[in-house]
Amino acid sequence: SGGSTYAPDYYMTAGVEVFGKIEESADKDVKVIIYDLSGKEMYFDVVVKPHLQKIDCFVFVYDCSERESFEAVQSWYDKIKKAKGGAGFRTLLVANKQDFNKKKVSREEGQAAAENYRSTYVETSIKSYADVEKVFTYFVN
Repeated sequence: SGGSTYAPDYYMTAGVEVFGKIEESADKDVKVIIYDLSGKEMYFDVVVKPHLQKIDCFVFVYDCSERESFEAVQSWYDKIKKAKGGAGFRTLLVANKQDFNKKKVSREEGQAAAENYRSTYVETSIKSYADVEKVFTYFVN
């Protein structure tokens, strides 16, 4: 969308952004740190790989209005699986822009991909903030 459909103060990630929050659960507080690599694999070696063994969970977000975004998830998943060397990890597959009228990736395709990755599937909209909180609370609960 080039950002044209979002509020003027919304900026798409151009490089790497890191943000976090504390999520409370029944028995403990969990620090959730998100590394947004803006879909650029060049940041993997610099940002993710040095911390890979400390990372327990990965969130793969794709734009359901862009097929290439969806197809890139497989490459990211394979890269992390290889780098983790067989060590287990949890994943969440997130379809963003659920409220977009011209989807190029169906809910069924997303759900099938999530099954392939042994992942949970969630649809969100960063524009309306619909179900975004699920991304943070999924790994805590």
